[in-house]
Amino acid sequence: MPFEHCSECKRCCNVDPGYAPLEITLTAKETKTYHSICIERHCQYLGKQGCTLGQAKPFSCKMYPLVYKPATQEFLYDTECPVMPKYIAQLKTAGSQANEHLAFIQKEIKVLSQQDEDFLERNFGIDEQYFETKKLPLANIPNISNISTRPAMHSKKAAVKNTLHP
Repeated sequence: MPFEHCSECKRCCNVDPGYAPLEITLTAKETKTYHSICIERHCQYLGKQGCTLGQAKPFSCKMYPLVYKPATQEFLYDTECPVMPKYIAQLKTAGSQANEHLAFIQKEIKVLSQQDEDFLERNFGIDEQYFETKKLPLANIPNISNISTRPAMHSKKAAVKNTLHP
């Protein structure tokens, strides 16, 4: 199980000395609840066994170590997350923890692409700046559905953002 290590590692909930604080991207609904979450050194919701928010933690935290790139509808991952080798290996096994995690993330992204597209763009912008990423190797992985959330043509809003912020 790849996520067993998370409660011990907690790397994703801490900011190393010398690095800028990490602003957690919140959906519109999460913003009403949490207003903002910023990790200066350690996440305020980090407990001894991991996140104290449980299932109520923000979607961007649930998605980690994955990064979703809306412009290309691709998944990337944080190369510094120690879980990723096991995660990638597990994707080949139907019903594995990694396979279920990715399916859950895909389902939520489809909803967010219709209800809160701005979140997906903002989240990718922060992830792209903060993490060293690599494309998640999904080719030849059985049981992974297509993430297609919208037509291949990007929205005018996304096109303007990409022009302003290459």
